[in-house]
Amino acid sequence: MNEVSLNAHVPSQSAEQVYAAISNFSAYPQFCESVRNIEIEAVHEHEVLSNWEVNFHSGILKWQERDVFDPANLHIHFRQTAGDIDHFSGSWQVSETAEGASIAFRSNFDLGLPMLADMLDPVARQAIRDNISAIIHGLFPNSQIKD
Repeated sequence: MNEVSLNAHVPSQSAEQVYAAISNFSAYPQFCESVRNIEIEAVHEHEVLSNWEVNFHSGILKWQERDVFDPANLHIHFRQTAGDIDHFSGSWQVSETAEGASIAFRSNFDLGLPMLADMLDPVARQAIRDNISAIIHGLFPNSQIKD
């Protein structure tokens, strides 16, 4: 299983404001050109199914994920339910800081192509990292990505 983690700081915004923006998945294609489309279907008050289409390598990846929103704890958990790869899951966690808010993105993935893993896993890892960075910078232009 491969892991991608990304931390960011968003100055001058509350954690609640940051969480509200991150929770608005349907806005992501505006901020990240590799995110082609996201369709949202409500399941429960704090749960949706989201269908994603993103550019990957020289093609398009499609998957559906179940997203569970926990606004009281500023947390989003996602897990792929169907799609082009074997496994994709993770979370977004937003926290209040003295000078704004912090974002922690964590994900695990398995493309399910063991014969091509040495070649494609690093490409996928970088693509996820680049896409999440683009989304964060698009939503919060003054944010700072931290390694």
